[in-house]
Amino acid sequence: MENRIYFKDNPYPGGHAVKKFSWSAKMDPEAGLFFHFHLETDDYYAEDESEEEEDDTVPDWQSKSVWGNYHSCTLSSTAHGNTGIRVAAPGEKFDFGGWETLQLAADTFPLPDDWEYDDLNFSIYLLGHDSVADHHIRIERQTGNTFHIHWTGKIALTYGGDDEFKYSFEARLGDITFDGIYYPKDYTQDQAMALLGTLVEKPGQFEFQDLNPKSFKREYKLVLKQHDL
Repeated sequence: MENRIYFKDNPYPGGHAVKKFSWSAKMDPEAGLFFHFHLETDDYYAEDESEEEEDDTVPDWQSKSVWGNYHSCTLSSTAHGNTGIRVAAPGEKFDFGGWETLQLAADTFPLPDDWEYDDLNFSIYLLGHDSVADHHIRIERQTGNTFHIHWTGKIALTYGGDDEFKYSFEARLGDITFDGIYYPKDYTQDQAMALLGTLVEKPGQFEFQDLNPKSFKREYKLVLKQHDL
């Protein structure tokens, strides 16, 4: 089933519905072009109608009552200011139209011995503020200007004091559209287009879209023109 995330061997083998997902990009004049992904689930127990009594000896990872205490998951590179995945360093150009399948990876194993939570490309709220690494993301172009995304990774329950990445997740997402490219808020549109021209192969594929069309505050992002998707 698409638009679900699965945590291997947790108490919900059918996974959890993804209620919010976004795929965007951000331009950094000093560091390049980064892809960002943000995923939020429905409540863990939203689809659970069972009323079984749970054994107190069940490990936390397999305990519905423990999962219920934390309600839902947020897996994100934007929620806490993480870096996301760089797809073009300064001097490189990313081609938004030159592929049918794109493979991305971040924080692959082995991590440095002195890794820190704040150094990771993504954050996760799962059973508290835990840690997530060894990301492998496959983006497949579909018809109708949409994409299928398959995302796997490993989890350490660091909120509970365990820094071993011994748990895993798999997200399957369909009919995803690219949200657009964000740029520094103090940039003019001319500056944004100039920066875009240094980081993507075909900047003419993009146009500005107002982030707040009902507000007097003018902020924009760059989105792919419909005929160029």
